[in-house]
Amino acid sequence: MPVQRMSKKQSLTPSIFRMINEELYTNPSQQSASRFKKEPELFEVYHQGYAEQVQQWPVKPFDIISKYLKQLISKKATPVIADVGCGQAKIAKTFGKQLNIQSFDIGRTPGDEDLVTLANMTQIPVQAATFDILIYSLSIMGSDQKSIFTEATRILKMNGQLWVVEISSRVKSTDEFNQQVEQFGFKLKETKDYGFIFVSVFEKVGEKKGKVTELLGPCIYKRR
Repeated sequence: MPVQRMSKKQSLTPSIFRMINEELYTNPSQQSASRFKKEPELFEVYHQGYAEQVQQWPVKPFDIISKYLKQLISKKATPVIADVGCGQAKIAKTFGKQLNIQSFDIGRTPGDEDLVTLANMTQIPVQAATFDILIYSLSIMGSDQKSIFTEATRILKMNGQLWVVEISSRVKSTDEFNQQVEQFGFKLKETKDYGFIFVSVFEKVGEKKGKVTELLGPCIYKRR
């Protein structure tokens, strides 16, 4: 469903947020990237609505990721980290002075030009085996998820870690989802269920090795 063109001054209504959200979850990531390139104000509008939604959640994805990052800091670890689908780059803004975090997304808000690299999630503009850790926090949204995970395998170093934070309702079971992700050359290290949200941590152990049937379903907000 196409979203009508909006001005930057136009306030966000729940229906407009739902329409943008539905497009992101049901279209290929390249199509969404092209949309934000033509109408960059939509990216800021969407994340305004997203922030309002998150405030109502009992568990927040940023808090989950923060725990893992703080562990790295306490160990004085120096990994090269990619936040893929970074949104407004809150992770880099919070931890960027202590950790090497590179941020990628299909759009960016004004003022983040030096912090966020515009990129389709299926084509991150880096060489193979660049990163030690990949963060995908509620960012695997497009209909081309297999290509997104294939790209994750490409840009992650061997024995590097893939952190996935997702809405529990998007999967039939976390066990089934984790098994599917392992087909891209990963091995599950741990998974934690927070009820509304889950996090899975994988280690890259090889290249894509099997057939993938289903990963994440769309997260569509109900119309009222």
